[in-house]
Amino acid sequence: MSQENVEIGNLVNAAFNRGEVDAALEVFAPDAELLDLQNAPDQPAAIQGIDRIRDAVNLWIGAFDELHADVQEWIDAGDAVVGAVHWHGQGKATGISVDSHQFDIYEFSDGKIVRATLGYRWAMLEEHVEIIRRAFEAWQRGEPRAHVVDAEIEWDSSTSWARHPRSRGIGGAG
Repeated sequence: MSQENVEIGNLVNAAFNRGEVDAALEVFAPDAELLDLQNAPDQPAAIQGIDRIRDAVNLWIGAFDELHADVQEWIDAGDAVVGAVHWHGQGKATGISVDSHQFDIYEFSDGKIVRATLGYRWAMLEEHVEIIRRAFEAWQRGEPRAHVVDAEIEWDSSTSWARHPRSRGIGGAG
């Protein structure tokens, strides 16, 4: 199953880099969620639904000359894959270069991507390792609504969403 997920990640990445948004989204569930931790200030950090994801990706592609996401490595995480990704491109209107090394996570259910979280920086992961560990332990104990909170992040074990200070909730509301 996890090798299959890596292959899906490669398919999505290759289609995106070719500018074939619809081909990339064929393996997303209709109600998939996207959390962009590096979102532009005028764009919501969290969106849900294939049509809204398509709109967001088309905005990205439209704003940059040759925007590419080069995956250096996939890390198998069971029902998810983590990609070490080098995003790069140049803004069409501004000429500003984007050169970002980050981790992107695709979560799967029934062979479809149900959640994509883009833009984890190593420092972000390192900073939240302890809180993620505590949340995971609460989930393993079966605590139905365990909350683990610090100043930066809240994890609610009844969902898999971590609420980050930049996140405005699903669809940009909230």
